Amino acid sequence: MTYKSKSTSIYYDALGLELKQARLKQGLTIAEVGEAVGHSSGQFISNIERSKAPLPLNLLIELQKLYKLDSRKIIEASVQAYKQKLTNEAKIQIKQ
Repeated sequence: MTYKSKSTSIYYDALGLELKQARLKQGLTIAEVGEAVGHSSGQFISNIERSKAPLPLNLLIELQKLYKLDSRKIIEASVQAYKQKLTNEAKIQIKQ
């Protein structure tokens, strides 16, 4: 499923970027991550990192453990991205 709404994609863009950076920091390939979380290929992980697929909460928890991420970092990235989403939605509403 692809998200075309700009306000929705901002959230996934920010979180996807954070996850990609964490994956690279751990020296893992997309294929390795896909296999580690039970997917036959890394395509689903790639789609999440590029905002082409939603990120299920249970997968976020698995990735957090795999990448050894501090939960505060994920929460901060999510909150900042959500604030941006709300700001963009407000701007769209004002223009209309």
